[in-house]
Amino acid sequence: DIIVVRGFRKEKFNLSNIYYIDNDNYGNAFILESIMCAKEKMDSRILLMYSDILYEKDILLRLLKRDDDIVLVVDRLHRKGEFRENKLDLIAAEKDPISYERTIIVERKNPIKKIGKRLSLDEANYEHIGISLFSQAGIKQLVKEYDLAKKKYKKGQFHEAKSFMKAGLTDILQEMLDKGCKVNSMEVYKGWIEIHT
Repeated sequence: DIIVVRGFRKEKFNLSNIYYIDNDNYGNAFILESIMCAKEKMDSRILLMYSDILYEKDILLRLLKRDDDIVLVVDRLHRKGEFRENKLDLIAAEKDPISYERTIIVERKNPIKKIGKRLSLDEANYEHIGISLFSQAGIKQLVKEYDLAKKKYKKGQFHEAKSFMKAGLTDILQEMLDKGCKVNSMEVYKGWIEIHT
């Protein structure tokens, strides 16, 4: 089943065989609120993808073989000089990338320790490419932590966001990491692009 959360210019999205959910509050909220517009449909394993990412099919085939509760697809941070301007979703994982000119990506457990846009160069060793996989247990945990955080953070900052309504996926994931939740990574090297225009 494919669910698309629509916001700005929602009338442009009208393909058949897709279930649409409208976020009419898109001007006042950010990514996390858009994702959670679909929380009533989050009752099984979920592949969560940002809509501005194009990727090679092999990334999804590899990801769908994983059995972790929460897995984020990450790429080595090879653009360290420019990451501040791009506001990348930075990752500090337990193990550094295998960084040679010629590399074969191996499946390995590489837990994420921190996530956010403001990690230092010394901390960050990957970037999240906007594709995640949640098992049924993992997505239930995400929704539960969202509900708890929404009650707790009615005022003020929420991790890196100015307010809870302006939070991204990275903010709620950091909240979960702080509580001891396990978030794993799947490493890729290239094979994807982010659309800006």
